[in-house]
Amino acid sequence: MQDQHIYSESDRFGEYTIIMGNRSDRAKPNFRLPVIPPDWIVLEDRKAEVTLSFILAPDGSVEKVNLDKSSGYPQLDNLLIASVWNWKFSNPTGSERIIGTFTYKVQ
Repeated sequence: MQDQHIYSESDRFGEYTIIMGNRSDRAKPNFRLPVIPPDWIVLEDRKAEVTLSFILAPDGSVEKVNLDKSSGYPQLDNLLIASVWNWKFSNPTGSERIIGTFTYKVQ
């Protein structure tokens, strides 16, 4: 069974969870979530949830991002996808790639 490591935080707009597997104990997030939902989502008190999967390259950068579950709001989905592409993790794993999932909920 593969170990999973969970990073979870919340901000004034919502909360997010990152679940990492396969040797992720060495890869630590080295970023802040720089996503601010579009004003209309916040002003209209909309709820949304996006789930992305991603693969980290051995150097800790993001190598691939997939939209697994859309929020139904393409603008929000695209903001989150762009954010994930800019992530960097410290303590890379050497030659292994790390698979993770990222879920962001606007509350």
